[in-house]
Amino acid sequence: GVVLRSATFHGRDLFAPLAAELAANAVDFSSLGPEIEPAPGRLLGAVSDGAGVRGSVVHVDHFGNLVTDIGAELLAGGRWSIIVGDVRLALARTYGDVAPGALVALVNSFGTVEVAVRDGNAAARLGAREMTPVLAHPAD
Repeated sequence: GVVLRSATFHGRDLFAPLAAELAANAVDFSSLGPEIEPAPGRLLGAVSDGAGVRGSVVHVDHFGNLVTDIGAELLAGGRWSIIVGDVRLALARTYGDVAPGALVALVNSFGTVEVAVRDGNAAARLGAREMTPVLAHPAD
């Protein structure tokens, strides 16, 4: 069938209908393309070391947002600071918590920490890319 997609909701508009077709055996996995192996070392997995959490950027989206492997479950309770390079950010709730052009760290819809610039590009601002280290520490 025809799949109508928005510019931002691929989970809803593309992946969910495809998952339904796969579950109903209406399409075969082999028709989706060749099987691929994940790139080794790509997803390192965040590690809690007692003093904080060490993770890394695992994806830079087309807006320049830095998606990390630091899951929200590792930051349970209290206030947290997110550190990328020499920049320390308080973990915010939403993009709207900061002014346009300001850096922000928040938990994204995937449940992981994301570093962004409201209405801007965090990757360019911070000189960050995939595998850039990201730290989370309890806020002072």
